[in-house]
Amino acid sequence: MGCEFTFIHCADLHLGSRCWGSRHDDPALGKRFYGATFASFRRIVDLGISRADFMVISGDIYDDLNETPRTRLF
Repeated sequence: MGCEFTFIHCADLHLGSRCWGSRHDDPALGKRFYGATFASFRRIVDLGISRADFMVISGDIYDDLNETPRTRLF
């Protein structure tokens, strides 16, 4: 029998994304979307630590080359 393992794959996280469509219409909604990228990634990492053997992160992790201080520290 082969080896069994569990993994998590996530891609194109775009941490720090400003969600361009929502930030102009409703600043409060834009702020919630901005925080949601970090909260979602934190949940993915927590799940990976508790249940997966490894994680694969592909695509864009950051939304921009000029990430914010919050993104840099996260």
